[in-house]
Amino acid sequence: MSLEGLAIAQEKGHTFVAAVTTFGLGWAAVDTSNAPVGYARMRGSIDALRSAGALIAQTMFLSLLADVAWRHGRTDLSETSLAEAEAVLAKGERHFEPEICRLRGQMTGDANLFRRAIDVSVSQGNRSFGLRAAVGLAGLLVSRGSQAEARAVLAPACSAFPEGHDTADLIAAASLLKQLA
Repeated sequence: MSLEGLAIAQEKGHTFVAAVTTFGLGWAAVDTSNAPVGYARMRGSIDALRSAGALIAQTMFLSLLADVAWRHGRTDLSETSLAEAEAVLAKGERHFEPEICRLRGQMTGDANLFRRAIDVSVSQGNRSFGLRAAVGLAGLLVSRGSQAEARAVLAPACSAFPEGHDTADLIAAASLLKQLA
């Protein structure tokens, strides 16, 4: 993920690689204080992927853009990106559906969207998305005073991982679970 790698991908006509690299550079720019340039790069990458017909990459990048925009207070961009991702879901690309449901639940405070994200994750065999949704639902439940229900949601999601306990998502989940003990 470098400017040199981007130049090579563009020179060789590797549209997908160029879009992925540009997106990564944009994401890094948003998280390192150059948000306008970062958002523009991320958006340009998504447009390039759309032109290339890459549905799975569109839902992935749209959900990542929605997430980073939400974390940085850009609710307008987050909403727009999430709506675009939902439109791609309607075309049949379902891999990132759990993440899109989780993000929508996060934005709206709708526990049922988190539950849907967990259910879809289970049906897809995607424990990572399920864990992220369980953490989001548990946080929502805690904010509503339902600690026991939060623990009941979070404990099985955490125990589904026999390894990888040093990842950011599992560290956050374990920390929340410990608080609920």
